Amino acid sequence: MILVYFLGELRDKRAVEPLIQILENDDLPDVCGEAVESLGKLGDPRAIEPLKKAKHKVLIPEDELLDTIEKIRSTVRRSQLNTSPSTHTSSS
Repeated sequence: MILVYFLGELRDKRAVEPLIQILENDDLPDVCGEAVESLGKLGDPRAIEPLKKAKHKVLIPEDELLDTIEKIRSTVRRSQLNTSPSTHTSSS
């Protein structure tokens, strides 16, 4: 379980797929709960659907799970705003 925690703390996107696998395949609710927390820290949109499906597997309240999903969506929106092409043109 501590490994699952540290995967989120590292903030390395390479951890997303292994954490999703843990969430989908592990039967221990506390391990799945740590995977939810770590996926929330990573903020990757690939986690949204697996998180929606996992509400019956985790010990955290459903509202916290939904907050994690919304946190990821917000991260994605901010990222899209920061990488979208500028609509302003400079006159030289």
